[in-house]
Amino acid sequence: MRIKHQTFYFGEIEVDDTDIITFEDGIMPFEDDKRFVLLDDEKDGVPFMWLQSMDQEGLAWAIINPFLFKPDYDFELTDEIVSKIGLEDPKDIAVFSVVQIPDNVKFITANLMSPLIINGKNRKGVQFVMNDKRYHARHNILDEMSAEDVLKKWA
Repeated sequence: MRIKHQTFYFGEIEVDDTDIITFEDGIMPFEDDKRFVLLDDEKDGVPFMWLQSMDQEGLAWAIINPFLFKPDYDFELTDEIVSKIGLEDPKDIAVFSVVQIPDNVKFITANLMSPLIINGKNRKGVQFVMNDKRYHARHNILDEMSAEDVLKKWA
């Protein structure tokens, strides 16, 4: 079934109810918001998507697949996380990092410490908070890439 939803940033959107992702525990610091949809930026070469709340029209985050800029990103999901999202096949996982976009995009960062893990098969998601000193909540995306890499991937 198609659902119309008013958003602050994108105006009225129409989504299929099967596209709604449920984060049972919410996403920090908005734990009361449980239902989200992924929106594509629809610009060629732009690696960002948007995670739009279906519970609050003004809540949306820019997100990115962290493997696009940090191919060696690595973590192991706990049994609790695997159970919480009902994961049976690792191929069903989608991983995203919330992006902070400052006025000077040279300092654009992604939260690698707390990735969003989504089971694409059943549309259940969780924010996986890691205690791994290799990753930060504000990891500079461009520090991981040369200008040549950026142009190749995002131009």
